[in-house]
Amino acid sequence: MAPKTSRKLPPKRSQFKPKATPRKKKTAAQIVAARRIRLYEQLDKGFHQNAIKTCNQLLDQQGTQNDRDTLIDTKAKLLTILERYQETLDFISGQSVESAELKLLQCYCFYKLGQLEKADKELSNPLLTAKEDTGRSKLVLESQIFFKLGRPQEAKANLEELLINSDPNHPEHLDLTANLSACQERIDFIEKSIPNQTGLISVDQLEAAPITSSFFHSHPNFPAPSKSRHSKFPESRKIKSVKALDPSRPPPDPDRWLPRRDKENTKSARRSNAKTQKNKQKLATQGSVSVTIPPAKDASPQKTKQAQRKKKNKK
Repeated sequence: MAPKTSRKLPPKRSQFKPKATPRKKKTAAQIVAARRIRLYEQLDKGFHQNAIKTCNQLLDQQGTQNDRDTLIDTKAKLLTILERYQETLDFISGQSVESAELKLLQCYCFYKLGQLEKADKELSNPLLTAKEDTGRSKLVLESQIFFKLGRPQEAKANLEELLINSDPNHPEHLDLTANLSACQERIDFIEKSIPNQTGLISVDQLEAAPITSSFFHSHPNFPAPSKSRHSKFPESRKIKSVKALDPSRPPPDPDRWLPRRDKENTKSARRSNAKTQKNKQKLATQGSVSVTIPPAKDASPQKTKQAQRKKKNKK
């Protein structure tokens, strides 16, 4: 007999799994650094809505004043990109810190909301005039506001100053030249077209023109013009006379208002059609031969006999 070999049993597994090692909690500095990296990625990829949420998270945490100013400026720019101008104004007004960038964004929001007088007033802020970094963007915005306020001369001066240092191959150069031509057209219209048109106006025609009723409500003692002779009621419409019937034409059918089935002509036509159909049936049956068909045989007894024969053969 072959010698017995001793088998070694595998070691028993423990019934309980070992507990996973707990993750180390991140420090506040690590959380801030991770959120900053996330903010840079969101800004790079254009996720502006998520970037605003990350800005709010970073603003809630305490940091240096320089970092807070940068985050406030970033959030204000993100709100203007998303065209939430009123929310941008509320956010800027709630901040204690003032900067040239925030003032320029505030002017831009006023301009987009149609509050041109407020935008023009904020542009004269000393923060904007002293800052050289925002000088070019300030001139662009100022020229747009001047043009809409009806001051094309000042807008033209700003655009000419911008064109001196602009690159002809840059897309901004085309926009500046287009705006400059629009300002020149407006200036030509004000200086040439309007004086020529006012010289052609006749004073006699203006005095002879009727005055609107609103003037007499505000000036009750002023004599009103004479009423027009035209009657208030419109003229009655002329009724056309009915033409007589032509005697040579035959009179209309008296039964024309009756339904078709009740007219005499249709009744006689139905009777004649019924007679012709009966005559056709009679002619069709003449000379026909009647054929008697034998009754069908019942096949059930034959089937039973065949089944009995099969049983006998099996036996």
